[in-house]
Amino acid sequence: MTAGDDTTGERKNAGLLSELGALRSRLAAADPKFNAAARIEREAEALCDEVRSDLKAYRHTLGVSQKELAERVELGQPAISKIESGRGDLSLKTVFRIAEALGLRPVLAFAPAAHAAEERLLAAETATATAALASAVQEDLIRKIPDIVQEAVARVAAAD
Repeated sequence: MTAGDDTTGERKNAGLLSELGALRSRLAAADPKFNAAARIEREAEALCDEVRSDLKAYRHTLGVSQKELAERVELGQPAISKIESGRGDLSLKTVFRIAEALGLRPVLAFAPAAHAAEERLLAAETATATAALASAVQEDLIRKIPDIVQEAVARVAAAD
């Protein structure tokens, strides 16, 4: 295999990734569920990228090589390289093993998602508006009761 073959393969892979990205964009535009799933995947990958970057930076700060870290967590050095570069899977178990090997303790926290908060706000606003409308209709009916009763009495009297 020559360097030219590597370049051709890289271009082919880049083209396929570009086509895949275009397909994902079309599906996201056409299907709200796919769009939501794609958004979640992007957010998850962004978090993984941040964790990878933090672990790599801390490893550098401690002066620990990939080989040494790999030995500490009982993985091969290529696995550490793939994890740090984003080419390898990053499971929570692996994060905990690497963190422990670097003297860290991972902290996982949950916060309301922005879209969930927006949905709750919209639901609350809708409920408030519905309650206000119901209250206004009720007040209007209460004000009209004497007129309605008077009209009913007049109809009964006219029918006699």
